[in-house]
Amino acid sequence: MRYMQEVQLEAEQAILGAILISPEIFRLTRVHMDDFVDPRNRKIFQAMGELEVDGQPIDYQLIYQKLQDRDLMLYMIQLAEHGIPVNWKYYDRKVREYSCKRQLAELAVHLGYWAKNGNQPKEVIEKTKVRLKELEEHITDVSKSMQQQVSDWVVATKGVFYVTDCYAELGLVTSRDKASARKALSRLVEDGVIKPHSRRRGCYRLVETDYEAIDHVQADDTPLDIILPFGLHKHMEWFPKGMAVVAGDTDAGKTTVLLNLAHDNQGKFPRLVYIATEMGPALLKRRLIKFCNANDYSYPGAIEGISFRAPKTANYMDLIDPDALNILDYYELAGDQFTEVSSYFRQIYDRLNQGVAFIAIQKKFGSALGRAAEMAMEKPLLYLTLNRGGIARIEKCKTEWTPDFQPFAIEYQYKIVAGGKLIWGIQPRSQSKSAGGK
Repeated sequence: MRYMQEVQLEAEQAILGAILISPEIFRLTRVHMDDFVDPRNRKIFQAMGELEVDGQPIDYQLIYQKLQDRDLMLYMIQLAEHGIPVNWKYYDRKVREYSCKRQLAELAVHLGYWAKNGNQPKEVIEKTKVRLKELEEHITDVSKSMQQQVSDWVVATKGVFYVTDCYAELGLVTSRDKASARKALSRLVEDGVIKPHSRRRGCYRLVETDYEAIDHVQADDTPLDIILPFGLHKHMEWFPKGMAVVAGDTDAGKTTVLLNLAHDNQGKFPRLVYIATEMGPALLKRRLIKFCNANDYSYPGAIEGISFRAPKTANYMDLIDPDALNILDYYELAGDQFTEVSSYFRQIYDRLNQGVAFIAIQKKFGSALGRAAEMAMEKPLLYLTLNRGGIARIEKCKTEWTPDFQPFAIEYQYKIVAGGKLIWGIQPRSQSKSAGGK
């Protein structure tokens, strides 16, 4: 027995040493953390697995940062000195074999306990079958089965997913199965099928290489008939799938600007969708009456071409109408959503066909840009900021414009009268020609 333990410890040390020298072996080995007898080896292997899930390389320093144990650091150096990567498969099999023998002995003890403590024979048999099946799968070549299960699930999963989603969907309960799934995911990362997503541990996305060829020769390049805020349609052209962001301070007039946009473009698109995230029916009615009265419009006739909608989901991108003029007032961002905003906007862009989208976001008073800053500027063609002092500023404009108009950093001075009428003009220091007002 003592000799067998010594041989098992030697095999454990050999496989760990091989991984420290050639980290790619970790993704190939079938050994699990439970296979290790020596607690030191178990801790090191667990740290390796955590680094792999985090998308970090397996090396001494990162393992030490996780374990904070100087003795283990010296121990790892010794392991690497005696590691032989070329023989890793032999030691991988030996570690599993000794582990299965040990666990069979433990199962025999459990059998005796179950038999003596009144367990029903059928229950004991079922428990034994399950455990024997687990051990058989671990000692035989069934890793491809788990790899295939995980691979099939990943391909069928769209968007971002977590390793815990994989556990739940595939019904993985035991630590052994979960470890096999993590290794399968690591292999898929290595093969370029998936990639780690964001900085969240165990978060991945499917690498999607599908594309549609762009037929620019047959494309209709006729600009859309649209009226843009602050008269910008007089100087720039707007096309299908165009997106704009209006980032404003609290009480800077985001809703007033967007209501004017909605009113002025009724009938220009198959549908005009106004998604109101912070107004219930009563407050929206009051706001619309005030808007109509300020502009001498009749309520509700003057806005009957607008479809007002209240979202029942935080996934606002799913509410975008592909062929409509979509107005989202406003896109609430909180917590981790700041880092995901470019992905959300990309999903909105992908939803659009012949339609366009104008999205309002909150801006902290005194900040140059809105929430999520530059990340919210990646996809939109137009990025406009509204400041509480009555200054609107073009921060980004990537669409076509007339030769006499240079849009970058142009500022508009505006004011809101009676809670709904927008009056504006170009700041003299930014542009010498006046644009007039509405």
